[in-house]
Amino acid sequence: MPHAIARRHAAAQAVALRALGLLVLLTAAGAAGATTARAQTCVGAEEAAAFQLRHLQTQLMVGALQCRGVHALGQRTYYNRFATRHAALIDGANATLSRFFDRHFDGAARARLDAYVTGLANDVSAASRRTDAYCVRVAALGLALAGNDRRPLAGAAAEAPLAPRSPFPACTRQQAAATPGTDRGLNR
Repeated sequence: MPHAIARRHAAAQAVALRALGLLVLLTAAGAAGATTARAQTCVGAEEAAAFQLRHLQTQLMVGALQCRGVHALGQRTYYNRFATRHAALIDGANATLSRFFDRHFDGAARARLDAYVTGLANDVSAASRRTDAYCVRVAALGLALAGNDRRPLAGAAAEAPLAPRSPFPACTRQQAAATPGTDRGLNR
């Protein structure tokens, strides 16, 4: 009888070890797949411009909120004018970002987009507190963008207190050819 119990125990251990090995293998394969999917995610020129505009809009919004104690600078007014004046462009960029996240993240697209927007706002907010004269610099940018001159927003991003960045690399020609939806413009 003790031998039968020992054999069953050994057989149960073998099954548990095989199951654990399979679990480790599946976890590693899933992590590799996620890394590969992340590595293959890239942005075309239109998407890069949408990420850049989102970054610029976030800087102006953070300025409107964090610098509101400095009334003479007028950030809140400038942000509201910017958002109203460029509403169609902002809406178009938001639609481009939604399509990008839908294409790359399937069922998790909305959650990933929301996480990106929230994370960006948090990052810009934290960076603004470490950036010299952030309120003055973002107010000057807001005034220029809310004013009468019709400067292109892409050029304005270069004047922003914080350099805009995309969370994904630019697509190469080979990646763009292999990724539907990124062929509207290449960054390289």
